[in-house]
Amino acid sequence: MTESKHVLLYDYLFSKGGAEKLSMTLVEGVHGCDLIVGLKDDQLFPQENLQNGGGKLKVLASYSDKKGWKTLKVMLAYLFAAPKLTQYDCAVYSGEYAPMGILRRRARATRNILYCHTIPRAPYDLYQFKLQRFTGINRFLFKILVFFIKSLYGPAIGRMDLIIANSQNVQKRIKTHLGLDSVVVNPPIDTQRFEWISQGDYYLSTARLEPAKRVDMIIEAFKQMPQKKLIVASGGSEFEALKLQAADFDNITLTNWTSDEQLHGLVGSCIATIYIPVDEDFGMSPLESMAAGKPCIGVAEGGLLETMLPEQNGWFIDAANPASIKAAVSAATPERCLKMRDFCEQHASNYSSSVFISNMKALMKP
Repeated sequence: MTESKHVLLYDYLFSKGGAEKLSMTLVEGVHGCDLIVGLKDDQLFPQENLQNGGGKLKVLASYSDKKGWKTLKVMLAYLFAAPKLTQYDCAVYSGEYAPMGILRRRARATRNILYCHTIPRAPYDLYQFKLQRFTGINRFLFKILVFFIKSLYGPAIGRMDLIIANSQNVQKRIKTHLGLDSVVVNPPIDTQRFEWISQGDYYLSTARLEPAKRVDMIIEAFKQMPQKKLIVASGGSEFEALKLQAADFDNITLTNWTSDEQLHGLVGSCIATIYIPVDEDFGMSPLESMAAGKPCIGVAEGGLLETMLPEQNGWFIDAANPASIKAAVSAATPERCLKMRDFCEQHASNYSSSVFISNMKALMKP
């Protein structure tokens, strides 16, 4: 019997976030699955690290680190240089812009699936939040880009044979804003990679340093708690601004992006993690924390409501402000966090990579 041919299409490999981790897990877990991306950061994602599953890698456009141009470049690549997929039994589109390739007939496999981490937030539920960050000509250009995305994304999603949402939260967004049905398959958590090492003397944030992640609120809270230590182990567009915000506070450390080995050590040795993004799609970081036996302080929004159980694997704050964060950190004593270790590890095992791959393989069958 001939083995089915699969391909995963994703926007770009530019950071080691949840969507990128999912992409690599799927490519490596489905033997021979090819990977197509619009752009790739060769430093963060060396070529040799993409071939573990036996598939082939194709990059559609040259590198660019300019945020607006990067988005437009990927969209244009999938629209006008869409790869030929007619030889594949199943194509999984992932990301916000790669799915637009299906508008070209050549970019359709026998079976076409969208794995939706989220619908594009800027044209839909986060439009006002994003718009207020721009003025003048940039505001005008933002509106044009949003119109362009919205006019292409909806028609593209409508041509998929199946839509998979990464959470009930995203499933609701798809239904509310696009009127389409979907099934839920939660993202994979690398429970083998994250493990308990020890209990150090610091709290940890691993969220990307972008406005919607609200890491500035976490830093502000710890500025008011000089006796508590915070490590912010990630990078992003706000790194320099947040570094300046934390200047002169010896209890706060920003590492920028770390290696996998460094992140493993930081998660495995913290007291607890803190994760408070705006209406997060799903939220892999809290579960990675739990896989290492570490509870999470999270905001009671979005996908976190599906995976966090108060007083069992973490604490919820109702409002993402310094006062609420300070109260939760005071409650998350080393002693209380240690008692949550076993439940955290057991709970995280329900979201393992093997569970994810098994669920995806069943849906990818022609």
